Amino acid sequence: MKKSSMDLVVGASILLALFILIAGVLWLKEVSITRRMVSYTVLFPNIGALQGGDGVMVNGDHGRFHWALASQNGALINDSSQRVTGSVRVNLIGQRELPWEGAYRAGDQTRLTAGIAVSDDDSVSEGLAWNADLYLIHQRFSFAAEIVDYEEGYSLDVPLEQRGDTTPWSATPSSLLVPETYEVALRYDDFDDRSQPLDYDRKLWTVGLNRYIRGHELKWQLNYQYADFSGSEDGDSGSRIALGLTASF
Repeated sequence: MKKSSMDLVVGASILLALFILIAGVLWLKEVSITRRMVSYTVLFPNIGALQGGDGVMVNGDHGRFHWALASQNGALINDSSQRVTGSVRVNLIGQRELPWEGAYRAGDQTRLTAGIAVSDDDSVSEGLAWNADLYLIHQRFSFAAEIVDYEEGYSLDVPLEQRGDTTPWSATPSSLLVPETYEVALRYDDFDDRSQPLDYDRKLWTVGLNRYIRGHELKWQLNYQYADFSGSEDGDSGSRIALGLTASF
């Protein structure tokens, strides 16, 4: 028998012996654990820099599966409402998705990741929202899609925040024109808000070109957008061109 297997057997034997010993002593003394059990709750005013009302998140990785659970202030930040979100992601092909959009520095490996999440916000009458997304990279090509489904009562008394009973979605294909230098992308957003009281019907098309100088830390971005905000009082349909420089340190 290998040494590691022998160590495992010895350890299990010791734990079993301790369990039998403790159980025997409790039985001889006629001790009832359930009658002696007391529950204590300790509330800390703060934990280091963490204050009351701050958002917290825990997560874990188990092979191809990744999970996360988070709690934060609800949509109405000034009250005591909470938004709790849980998510699960799985790597269907290859490694985990890149920490950025697009195929920059993806290599030749194919990556396919799918995820599902649910969020419950108790600041609205029906604050449940479901989310699903898909992320694919194959050599210099990438594709990302996301869809969210809001319950009927998921709405706020704020213009353009009437999300209840809507299912917005987006899709973004992209391609590296010159590896590690130029990348072009197309994004489509459908807010699916035609059924709302103000009769919104917002859609957004975006064509973008990235010029990487030092990866995503330093890059130029040129975007052309066409917005269709039919029925919206807070925005007009039309197009615009934007040039930006992104720098991070």
